[in-house]
Amino acid sequence: MCNYLLLWLCNSVDATVGYEHTMARLCNDEIKHPNSVMKKVVDDGRVYLCLFALRDLTAGDEVRYDYGPDKHGSMPWRKVSVL
Repeated sequence: MCNYLLLWLCNSVDATVGYEHTMARLCNDEIKHPNSVMKKVVDDGRVYLCLFALRDLTAGDEVRYDYGPDKHGSMPWRKVSVL
């Protein structure tokens, strides 16, 4: 079984470029218990973002990784709401 998941993001480190055509849109944010980690990989001078699984993933598992710090408040789903 593979221990990694590789996503090619249109030869760009910016997932917003061509966003509607990338598999990155299928990966979700997870702060506490991610099952993958994003790493930069340079191959022949090109930079790619790759997701590597932290454990074996099975069919139906959501691919979840920590999007990183929310420095500009642009991740409203992370805000805790109290009813």
